[in-house]
Amino acid sequence: MQEESIHFSIVIPTRERCDTLKSTLKTCVQQNYEKLEIIVSDNCSQDQTYDVVKSFGDARIRYFNTEKRMSMSHNWEFALRYVTGDYVMFLGDDDALLPDALEKLNTILSQTKAKAINWAPVFYDWPSSPILQRKNKLRVPLGRGLTTRSSKEYLDRVLSYQTSYIELPILYGFFVRTDIVNEIKSRAGVFFRSRIPDVYSGIAIAFSIDTYLHSSRPYALYGTSGHSTGSSYFNSGVDKKPSELFDQEENIPFHPQLEFCPSFPVIVAESFLQVQEVLPQAKERNFEIMELIERAIRKTATPQSKGQEGKVLEAIEKIAQKNNVNVPLDVLVQRFKPSLLDATEPRMLFQKVFHSLTVNCAERGAYDVYEAASSCEEILEQHERGRWFLKERFQSNKALTKKIISYLYKKITHSGTENGR
Repeated sequence: MQEESIHFSIVIPTRERCDTLKSTLKTCVQQNYEKLEIIVSDNCSQDQTYDVVKSFGDARIRYFNTEKRMSMSHNWEFALRYVTGDYVMFLGDDDALLPDALEKLNTILSQTKAKAINWAPVFYDWPSSPILQRKNKLRVPLGRGLTTRSSKEYLDRVLSYQTSYIELPILYGFFVRTDIVNEIKSRAGVFFRSRIPDVYSGIAIAFSIDTYLHSSRPYALYGTSGHSTGSSYFNSGVDKKPSELFDQEENIPFHPQLEFCPSFPVIVAESFLQVQEVLPQAKERNFEIMELIERAIRKTATPQSKGQEGKVLEAIEKIAQKNNVNVPLDVLVQRFKPSLLDATEPRMLFQKVFHSLTVNCAERGAYDVYEAASSCEEILEQHERGRWFLKERFQSNKALTKKIISYLYKKITHSGTENGR
């Protein structure tokens, strides 16, 4: 039986990031796959973005210019109108496809007819990354196999703040059938109804399909560069220009029940509330304000929240007032006191150490996302041929190993203290 050729659409929204865009586009045009359209949605850039795109001379690239500055979500919506493929993915302009990813995905999707697929994420920090200890580092997951996930099960985990939204079939970095996206769009006239489009897409799509595929093997990677808006928001002591630019945009209003702040629980809750307004099936799930407040407060103890605690607690106080929670903030903080034991999230740490490999790309002569993607694919192929990288895993994850030991020590001493009461 001849294998079906799926038409893939890859959307790359961009604005004045021609330096990273060039490497991202290179990972796309070097896919040995014809039924592909690469939509570059240029948000009125004033740099050499157009010249970089045209320099590839690849007929699969379609370039569109918004002709006026837009917010991130509006640019994503603008690009969506030009999608003609069977499956669509949004790819960041500092992210990458892995070599031969589309051929492999075509085999999987043509056989399974899955409505969406996600995979264990790969993370790469460019040399320009604002996080000093992660500069030019690549973290590769070393799992294997395909599983079918229940959308309801993972929605429950995400909406109770037990796991990351990246476990959902989000449009950013993963593929979703275009007709599913269009069906959601038809209900409200637009698809993206939140200023955080990636989180919103995952929740909206998960409410619209029963199951999706999850691959332990990745096919794309997420890059973090000096341009990254999310990194600028969620990390203290880094360049705030990307987040300041984001704030200046004429954006989609944050849901009135909540207050925008650098807190993933708040952002997840906001996207859920926006989805509830357009999808009837989402109305069946209740929004628990105290569950959000508890998790948001507890998350202020995580390393990612260092330096952001004040902003988050100020927003939580406003959220409590908006939702008629008549309990003073200091009482809420005491009730849901952040604990390092809670914030360490040991399961995630164990997974990173035992199921991933972190490499210094400089040692492999890699200094951009294209070269990092090639290194990632080489590691994956070696692993698939039977190499386990046991020694390298522990050597490359020394810091994470120390965190696990610290967690276990705290857990033991904490239990001993309680038993001695």
